[in-house]
Amino acid sequence: MVTVILPTAARAGLLPIALQSIADQAALSKISRIFVSENGGDRASEAVCADFPWLPITYVFRDPAVTPLQHAQLMMKEFLQGEVTFILHDDDWWLPHHVENALAALEAYPDAAAFGANFAIYQGSKIRYEDTEIPAWFGANFPPAAPVWRLSTTNVLLASILGLVVHYSCMAVRTEALRASAYVFDLGNNFDNDRMILCALAQQGALLFGMEFTVGIRVHEVRDTERFGQEERQRQLAETTAWMVGLSRKPWSLIASLFVQRLALCPHEKTRKELIRQAIIRPWCLPEMARHLDRNENKEFFAMFDPAKEKFAGEKVVLER
Repeated sequence: MVTVILPTAARAGLLPIALQSIADQAALSKISRIFVSENGGDRASEAVCADFPWLPITYVFRDPAVTPLQHAQLMMKEFLQGEVTFILHDDDWWLPHHVENALAALEAYPDAAAFGANFAIYQGSKIRYEDTEIPAWFGANFPPAAPVWRLSTTNVLLASILGLVVHYSCMAVRTEALRASAYVFDLGNNFDNDRMILCALAQQGALLFGMEFTVGIRVHEVRDTERFGQEERQRQLAETTAWMVGLSRKPWSLIASLFVQRLALCPHEKTRKELIRQAIIRPWCLPEMARHLDRNENKEFFAMFDPAKEKFAGEKVVLER
């Protein structure tokens, strides 16, 4: 059966949308437990949960409230039940076939540890048009359009170096794989643990990426991670990249070689140039690889890196979570 973990933090105005999206699931009968964990000190969320008496909700109120990272640690210790665990943040929502699609994919690929759905980004009431599937497409080695892409352990690493492949609210994880990977929340990375958890999960099995958009991700002014400044975010992103490479037990030279080879194989010239641009201006990506490489021993890497760096010098990446 299925467990849903729904962390919330004083967002009683948004929580009904998230809960209604669970109630509207075509596979609602598969959901046995929904844990709503309030970490903002506002009991208004309890009344919101009471408005959905037909949902199997267990409400937990944190008093006093803890940090977001501590909240994640507690939820991993308290709520991992059933065969598959879904995560939904209080400011996001699912389309009606999200759970159904995820369970079908996990059944079709028994070696997979997790499924991640494609998502649309909303700012206010308007959709922000972004190619959110690009990191997964890059990591999966540019497959043709298909309902589900399968990413191996190495492919998850390559994709995660480029960017965030799967948002937390898009994830459906085999509970045992999540239990084995939850140690990442004990490592102290407040900003970038979403990339970390994917690489840890990939040690347990393949990652599936569903091309259909079944999740809405909301960007708004009160997101928890806005308290991190640009410099701190970039520092943690670089630390995460180093951690992921260490987890792979592969040398930086091999990862860098695989990365630039993958960039060169992109079948669409315009997209290839955009991928290179993104990889260059993100300090935790190609610049971080270059820091670890010997120029004489990695001529193929620097033959691509040097001209691209000069071309895109001065551009800055906008960091959001």
